[in-house]
Amino acid sequence: METETTTRQLPFEFARTHRVLVDADSGGLLLGPGYSLEAALDVARQFPLTGATRWLDENSFDQQLRTEYSKCSFGCPFYWKISVDP
Repeated sequence: METETTTRQLPFEFARTHRVLVDADSGGLLLGPGYSLEAALDVARQFPLTGATRWLDENSFDQQLRTEYSKCSFGCPFYWKISVDP
């Protein structure tokens, strides 16, 4: 059976507001100060996290947020490719 690749996104406003971000490079969860536990659990249910969870200070989280979302030329949401079996 062939595996199909699909794209899922974590909207910028969700990541910024709830202080939760998926690191595209490591596949881990990044949490900023004041993060929402409910949002973090929801992201963990929706995305196949393969990396470690890291807690970042305010400046580091904001920098990582800007870095992830600046990868797209016109401010598009963060896209993360996952494989799903058809």
